[in-house]
Amino acid sequence: MTGLLRTIKNENENINVTWFDLPDDYAVKDASKEILSMISQAYSGDEVALRDGLLRIPRIEIDERRNQKLPNCGNIQARLKPFHQGDRRLTLKIGKVGLLDMLAFKDDEEVADPELRHDQVEVEVRASALNFRDIAASMGLIEDYCLGDEVAGVVLRTGRDVQESELKPGDRVLVTRPGQGGHRSVVRETAMLYYRIGNIDYAEAVALCGVYCTAYFSLVSTARLKAGEYWLIHSAAGGVGQIAIQIAQYLGAKIIATVGSAEKRQFLQERFGIPENMIRSSRDPLFVKGIRDITNGYGIDVALNSLAGELFHETWRNIAPFGRFVKIGKRNIHENTKLDMDPFRNNVTPPQPLTRMSFAEVQKAFRLLQMGKHFGKIVLVPGEHDMVPVLLPSYRNTKLFASEKVYLLVGGLGGMGSPWQAGWYAGATLFWLKAKGIAVKVFRGDVTDKETVNHVIQSLGDRLAGIFQAVMENHDGLYAQMTMDQWRECASPKTHGTWNLHNATLNNSRLDFFVCLSSSSGILGAMGQANYAAANCYMDALMAHRRAMGLPGFTMNLGMVSGVGAVSNDATLETTMERLGYEPMAEKEVFYLTEEAVLASYAHKERQKTTYLQQQDFPYTGSESHRLVAGINVQRKDVYWATLPVGRNLYANLDLGDQGDKPKASQNLATVIQMAQTHDEKAENPLVNYGLDSIVAVEFRKWFLKTVQVDVALFQIIGAKSITALVETVVGSVMAAHPSSSEGTGGQLTLSAAESKIAQAATLAQKLDNGNSVSSVGSKISKEEFPVIEDKSAPIPLSSAQIGLWRAHNMLEDPSALNLTITCFISGNVLFQTMKQAVVELACRNPIFRTAYMETVVRYEDDYGNVESSPRALAEWYSESMKRVALDSRRGEVMHVTVLKLGAGHYAMAFAVHHIALDNMSTTSKVNQMISLYDALRFGTQADLARVPSPRLTYADYTLWMQRQVHGSGSLPADLEWWAANLHGIPAASSLLPFATGPRPAERFSTHRDVVHNVLPKPLSRRIRRVAAPATPFHFLLTALRGFIYRYIRENDLVLLLVDNMRPHAALDDVIGYFVNLVPLRCRGGCDGPDATFDSLLGRVSAGVLEAMAHSWAPFGEVARAAGADPAGCRSHFPVGQLVVNYMPSSPAPRFAGREFRIDELCSADMAGTCELAVDLAERHDDTLGMRLEFDCDLYPRRHMERFWNNFLIFLTQVIRDPRMPLAEVKI
Repeated sequence: MTGLLRTIKNENENINVTWFDLPDDYAVKDASKEILSMISQAYSGDEVALRDGLLRIPRIEIDERRNQKLPNCGNIQARLKPFHQGDRRLTLKIGKVGLLDMLAFKDDEEVADPELRHDQVEVEVRASALNFRDIAASMGLIEDYCLGDEVAGVVLRTGRDVQESELKPGDRVLVTRPGQGGHRSVVRETAMLYYRIGNIDYAEAVALCGVYCTAYFSLVSTARLKAGEYWLIHSAAGGVGQIAIQIAQYLGAKIIATVGSAEKRQFLQERFGIPENMIRSSRDPLFVKGIRDITNGYGIDVALNSLAGELFHETWRNIAPFGRFVKIGKRNIHENTKLDMDPFRNNVTPPQPLTRMSFAEVQKAFRLLQMGKHFGKIVLVPGEHDMVPVLLPSYRNTKLFASEKVYLLVGGLGGMGSPWQAGWYAGATLFWLKAKGIAVKVFRGDVTDKETVNHVIQSLGDRLAGIFQAVMENHDGLYAQMTMDQWRECASPKTHGTWNLHNATLNNSRLDFFVCLSSSSGILGAMGQANYAAANCYMDALMAHRRAMGLPGFTMNLGMVSGVGAVSNDATLETTMERLGYEPMAEKEVFYLTEEAVLASYAHKERQKTTYLQQQDFPYTGSESHRLVAGINVQRKDVYWATLPVGRNLYANLDLGDQGDKPKASQNLATVIQMAQTHDEKAENPLVNYGLDSIVAVEFRKWFLKTVQVDVALFQIIGAKSITALVETVVGSVMAAHPSSSEGTGGQLTLSAAESKIAQAATLAQKLDNGNSVSSVGSKISKEEFPVIEDKSAPIPLSSAQIGLWRAHNMLEDPSALNLTITCFISGNVLFQTMKQAVVELACRNPIFRTAYMETVVRYEDDYGNVESSPRALAEWYSESMKRVALDSRRGEVMHVTVLKLGAGHYAMAFAVHHIALDNMSTTSKVNQMISLYDALRFGTQADLARVPSPRLTYADYTLWMQRQVHGSGSLPADLEWWAANLHGIPAASSLLPFATGPRPAERFSTHRDVVHNVLPKPLSRRIRRVAAPATPFHFLLTALRGFIYRYIRENDLVLLLVDNMRPHAALDDVIGYFVNLVPLRCRGGCDGPDATFDSLLGRVSAGVLEAMAHSWAPFGEVARAAGADPAGCRSHFPVGQLVVNYMPSSPAPRFAGREFRIDELCSADMAGTCELAVDLAERHDDTLGMRLEFDCDLYPRRHMERFWNNFLIFLTQVIRDPRMPLAEVKI
């Protein structure tokens, strides 16, 4: 019935039907209660099943665990697993060329066969040497994929032709296998490549092997180095270099060495006694002059060269007559001569230092060698408890069938039963099987006939081990027009036929699997296939029934398979199915599904006598384990089944219609306020459930301030646990500000009183519905809310925010880096003199532009010389030119303004403002004031100009108010105490990213910055809002960034600096000035360990943000000093944290218009940052998310930062799709 009803509902949009699947023994009275209960709850689905006392609804889930096993899957991930897993043998593989973080272990197919060749020896690896060839292969410098050349270990077993006198189990051996791969659990090699090492340490043995062979072959066998000859060795502190020095000293040669650092120079002097004058730099071609001085112009007899480029050629030019030049490098020569290892220990010491690193540190080891700062030798040693990144097993054509058993294929000889065949007829299938040496017996009969089926099963006897039910008949048509013959001919082979097979094999305890080839049409309710959908759902249900009986049973719900089956002979059908949204499956995918079906059946036999609802083959609670669904297109949202309840989870990643559109702020505000006035249980829900974001929170803050004269912090609004909790918070603030209002209630205000206190909410909601803004409602702020400083004659100190910019201005070589440029593109008519007067008046009304400063400079330009470009490009060019002109803030020069005439009726107005006087949030107030002043000057009188309101508060009021807060008259001291405790013990600075060009300099203050960009697509950006709840999108993105950074620097204690552009008091919203504050967010833990999932980290980060924002109005400079990191004392890096994050939610573009012109577009270019990394995450009007990364280009090369930022997009995409995934499984 399920498949039939699904199709009927899809074929008839006006039919509203819900069906209940109840157990056979369920009482009618109880069934009625359950049905009425569901109806009373206004259930929006269409089908419900009652099982084991639980109501279940069908949902399709993507099975990532199995999808990741597909070859060439785009989402292959590694998980931390023990390196030692019994009989499971692992080998190190290159996940993605160029990314060392993608190195991971996978199943070693070389040793999958348990049989040894006659001449092979199997060794358990105890140590493997890391070579530069491994780095070259991993980074794509050479075309190779096998990692590791030398290993040492213990013999496990030998082939039958290996004599015990040569090797036997338990022997300690060295194995040389150049280009074959050695970083693995076990190796197998012919006996001639094994060497006994006696009691030599495993790590020392592998450290010696490759480098000794290379050095000996190069100097003795090839170069024939003799006593008294001049010998030049480059990179002498490396593994080959150290061994070569010992050989050269033994031979009596005169050694000239080059190294890359003073540390290595000292090492060679102390370790090998090489005189200082014989050691030169390998980083500078000037080493040539030193060689000529040492040899009196003669040159080098033998050179062992590992350098490239110009240094390579300079070495070649200095070879003496009849000299020898030996080149080693990424194509090192490996001479595998049989040599006794014991003399090595007596006469040659291993390269020093010998660094042992576990297989769990394999990525770290590769990176250490890649950076070129390590000398000596790195050896990988597998630890007993090593946890390593292991890729999930992939499909490897696992052996499924046994030659002594019999398997029955029912139907399918012309289609899905033979996905490998070239034709469609049964003869081709039989020919293919026989060609493989398979004995084939054909039974002719009707599977719907019970007697025929019983005869076949009985004739096969106890050898029958598996059944494939692949019978298929199609007779399509709308259900309303379908005949009984159409129904019967299509459905009976699947229903009656499968039932007959089921009954005939009930007593066969040796049956390993019973696999039915079903179809996704039953899951989706394919239109025009009611009979086919019903029949396939019957097969699904019967296999579930078999599972409940403890019998094998599995269905493969397939879609369209390209090249085989029904569609292979009907091009029109294939085109139609693709148009409808079916995703073609490849032939190999059918094989992989078959493997899953058979193996799942084998596994089920180990869990017999359990119900199928109790089995957990899937990682989802309540999911079924008796079927797989494939061939459903999950990339399109226009398929008819995308909106069906069964596909609700499957298509949750896509935005359907306008349902994902962000509600307008006013609608959200009205909704939430109306909720607050009700006694509905919804008032206990978090505000984020109703679309609350930072934009709406700002509107709330304004409304509370104007309506009940209370300034509610943004963190209190965003972090409120419920609407009721927010109202209670506001009421508490009201009572604290107006104690007299609580008289008669014992000093307490109840929630009922709170509702009366905000009774204006209904009026506000009505105004919002009528299109009025929030700011138009409420009373004016009085002096009591925010005090105005009447006497400003005394010098006013810089604010804490300005102090940092002032320090930067004095330290920078080019102070123009602190300029902020704003360009307004104007349509209409602009009179230059009037605009100049307006700008001067603006400066007079806003002391931030003139306090102890000189008069603002205003110019007019309509001649651009010979520059040829579009008017807009000219304006942008001019604005950029203004930005590069340093403003002398010492003399009060903080703003230049230029009016550019671009053409008839088109102008651009460019502002270059020193950031000390203005932030981006001030732009709206500045432009609005300027336009009002221009109109008054252009069309009014002096009296009209006087009537244009001046700002009631100035930046000086804020500065003096904040100064009093800092010095103890407010709550700031308590906040600073909290910050001191919260930031106690923070690292002095976070680690640099692994691809930094070098360490941080001791003293440096630079704004050399570069930028890379990325864009998160609309569907993913929209989905963040849904999956982040009850956190905010900002919390989600911040969590992703924190988890991503951890993958690179592996620090569990990291401080991120959050940009807070909000004014510390709502009364300051229209004040022009620099209010930008930084809020430290200390992130401790949550990124490693088996339980570290993204959603758990999201909870930690979200709680941390809310807690930090509760103290966010404390100036960053004061916070840094409280944490013991005085900004004035930090010379090499930004204090407290080195990564700044700025999140900019989408908001309507402001509209500016005067009486004779309007501003069509306003563009701004901010100053370069002073942190090493600065991230801007900006919601765009097209619902995409702009991701901008600014970085210190003196520390990081651009090419690495581009790859780094692309990796973040990959990381972010995965956690958006599945926020529950373990962090270790997120690939980059």
